[in-house]
Amino acid sequence: MSAVIDDATRSGEAFIDAVERVADHSVHIVQDELTLARIEMVEKLPILAGGLTKAIIGLAATLTGLLLGSFALAFLLADYVFGDHLWPGFALLAVALLGAAFLLTRRAWSESKEALPPVPTEAIDQARKLRDDVRR
Repeated sequence: MSAVIDDATRSGEAFIDAVERVADHSVHIVQDELTLARIEMVEKLPILAGGLTKAIIGLAATLTGLLLGSFALAFLLADYVFGDHLWPGFALLAVALLGAAFLLTRRAWSESKEALPPVPTEAIDQARKLRDDVRR
């Protein structure tokens, strides 16, 4: 009877040791995944900052283009009244600035779309692989 109790005690201790090792390994895996997620976020933030900068420049060019377009319209109307020919210059500059604003905004959107929302995709993929391996 004593041998049976000793075997049960040893197998219980072995089970507890195995559970402790699994818990330790799980903690290390989670810490590694969090580190990977943090690294991915740090890599994606400059992309977002660059896109935001381009969007701000595009917005400034858009507002300037709209302002100059308003001046061009004003000079066009003045041309019919006073006979001056200043408006084509303003109109040409407005079109150029609006074109630049469109291109900058489009580029900023396409670059920002890659990073938005800033999701740690590699960490998520690794976690899914780990989950699938554990289920097997």
